[in-house]
Amino acid sequence: MMRTLPLLCLLWFSAPVVAFDDPHRPDDSAAQESREEKSGPWKLTAGHYVLRGATDGTDLNLRWRQGDLTGWVGAWVAPGAGGESLQGTVRQGRMGFERAFRPFESVSFLGDLGVSLQPSLQLASAGFVGGSLTLEAGEPWFGSVGLGRTNGKPYVNLNFDPNDAISVASGYRDPDGTTYYILLVADDRLGTGQRHLHLVGRWPIQGGGRLTLDLLAKRGTGEDFQGAPQFIRSGGISLGYDAPRWFVRLARDQRQNFGPSDGWRFSIGSRF
Repeated sequence: MMRTLPLLCLLWFSAPVVAFDDPHRPDDSAAQESREEKSGPWKLTAGHYVLRGATDGTDLNLRWRQGDLTGWVGAWVAPGAGGESLQGTVRQGRMGFERAFRPFESVSFLGDLGVSLQPSLQLASAGFVGGSLTLEAGEPWFGSVGLGRTNGKPYVNLNFDPNDAISVASGYRDPDGTTYYILLVADDRLGTGQRHLHLVGRWPIQGGGRLTLDLLAKRGTGEDFQGAPQFIRSGGISLGYDAPRWFVRLARDQRQNFGPSDGWRFSIGSRF
């Protein structure tokens, strides 16, 4: 992994992604920039995770965004966890960076296609290092392909999609922020056959707000409560509402992270 870290750093400094808590998702930077021009560059999110048969947990995340540059710090805590917590991790701190840029704007054919690169890098306690790189093209209809990699160290995966994976997406994005896309995230490293298929819609509403719906279907090899391999086929749903200065999310995820627990996730936050 130490050999790949300089490459990830080069991608970062070479000049902009969707948040690493959602590393595979198509970027909504134009609509997001318009929202944050009004509300400020900071975003504070508090999330609570209720897990069947496991210890509940809480996560705090502070993000800063200016133009195409994003950075964040966060911490996961499962207070008083004496048994099983999310992925066996009681507490973990993290930090990360994202960029999204268009290096081919001066090349007429590629520039007209709106080709963009979106690299990300994340570090966490317990020695975790991860990164992703996504290539996207097309306006307003778009397609994207991405690759995510980690060093395999313990990590509380709060985006719930496989991190060591390839991703493929296709959809439509209107300048006003209306977005529809289908996204496939598939493990291509660990041999689990894990697949997440997302159907996502985002709709702007009067007053500068936005509604988001994410439908999930998943399949692949996971674990039961005894840690034995088990083929899993399940799904989930996530609902979100964004106002100019605050937002709220509610999600139901069956067999979260392909483990034995079903989970509820509630998040609330503010932009300032």
